[in-house]
Amino acid sequence: MLTVNKSSHVLVCDSRNHRKQIFELSGKFVGKFGTKDIKLGELNDPFSVAVLGNVRIIVSNRNNRIQIFE
Repeated sequence: MLTVNKSSHVLVCDSRNHRKQIFELSGKFVGKFGTKDIKLGELNDPFSVAVLGNVRIIVSNRNNRIQIFE
């Protein structure tokens, strides 16, 4: 799953590596976040992402958890 924010960055779910990756529309890598665990702020098989107001990133995991990153 991927989404594009207002800054034209593409956010991609990298489920196998338990993280989100961020790219420019040109494909240039910008950054990543997330590590595998079930603790707050960590990801466990993320599969969906949304952006609210270009500041908040909403991530849902396969373990029925939704987290908000700012």
